[in-house]
Amino acid sequence: GADVVVHPQAFREVLLRDPGIASYQVRQVPAGAHVAIVSCGAIDHGKLHGGLVAALEKAGVREPQVTVSLVDELAGEQTRKVRRFVPEGGVP
Repeated sequence: GADVVVHPQAFREVLLRDPGIASYQVRQVPAGAHVAIVSCGAIDHGKLHGGLVAALEKAGVREPQVTVSLVDELAGEQTRKVRRFVPEGGVP
């Protein structure tokens, strides 16, 4: 099927709702998204994953594949130049 471009706001609404998330980076892939998270507290992975899948389905992605991984820091955090959203095929 045709690739669906998901607006960053769809992810933001889910990610900003979780107080355990300090910062994040979403990397869009053809089937869904890989989300890297720096936590500052407890995160309900099931709820977060479900929320992201639902947001992608609502945006028109069929059977979205979402991976969520916890990282110590995001690339660019030291320089405050974190790219929150990396579109499909975007530079690493």
